[in-house]
Amino acid sequence: MRRRGPGSRSSRTPVEAPGLPPVAQAVTVAPATADRISFVSPPRTAHAGRCSLALTVLAQDLFGNAAGPVQPIPLTLAVAPAGPAFFADPGCSIALGATAALASGSGALDVYLLAPTAGRFTVDASAPPLGGGEQDVEVLP
Repeated sequence: MRRRGPGSRSSRTPVEAPGLPPVAQAVTVAPATADRISFVSPPRTAHAGRCSLALTVLAQDLFGNAAGPVQPIPLTLAVAPAGPAFFADPGCSIALGATAALASGSGALDVYLLAPTAGRFTVDASAPPLGGGEQDVEVLP
């Protein structure tokens, strides 16, 4: 028997045959190992001099499921054009350099951006040998 579907989850699959009592089999589907990292937050709009909403980076398996790594995944962050700074909190008070890590277990990281001036920016996250991801942020005056 095969069962297909996205995501990590548990389910019970009933099986019936004429003349036999019904049975059910518990099935747990777990994600594969991390294959890439992606931004899962929508494009963001922020105001100059104010902290953005969270930019969420997530480790994903080959099928796009969240893949919680056993160990933290080192991450390199960059923004183009240069100017904005990264922060680890929604108040933009804990500076985050160009390196961070996706947490073990969840494989997720929320990053906040503070831009001193208006403009369109592209945030890049990479974790070789995993594929990286980009997130667009528009900063209004």
